[in-house]
Parts: sequence; C-alpha cells; structure tokens
Amino acid sequence: MFVFVPNAFTPDGNNLNEKFKAVASGVRFMRLYIYNQWGELVYDSGQDSENGWNGECKGRPAPSGIYIYKLQIEGYQGEERSLNGTIHLIR
Repeated sequence: MFVFVPNAFTPDGNNLNEKFKAVASGVRFMRLYIYNQWGELVYDSGQDSENGWNGECKGRPAPSGIYIYKLQIEGYQGEERSLNGTIHLIR
C-alpha cells in the first residue's frame, strides 16, 4: 500500500492544485477528514475521497492557514491505517 499526502494546496481558481486529496495505490477505501485550528470538522469526504477538499467550509472559502487532516485507509488485504498531519491552504 502506497499513500502520498501533499502538504499544501492553492484553491485560487487557476485550475492548478485546486483540491486537497491523497494519492494512493493498493488501497480499497480512503476517508478524509479536515479540521480547522479549533478542532472543528470542516470537511468529511464520506465514501468519496476521490473528490478531495476544495478549500470551502459551509459553502464559503475557508481562510488561508494550517489545517489538520486525518486519513483512514483500508487496503485490499484488509489492513487498516490511519494518517494524521497538517496541510497549508494558500489563497
């Protein structure tokens, strides 16, 4: 199982690096959670982690800054993994 998680993204409308999402191989399922600096959940991918976070919170652009992610992963062999870290939203 291979997982790459970027550490920054720029949802600024130029069609480059617009969404935050992990890239993986050998993974059957991923679920992504994003939290703000106060620990409030601002994004939950649910069953569709392919879309990624577009940098919005409650339908409005989230401010630039550091956010916390939690990624729950399940491989094809049933192995489970959880990754946590920070990402930088740059506007």
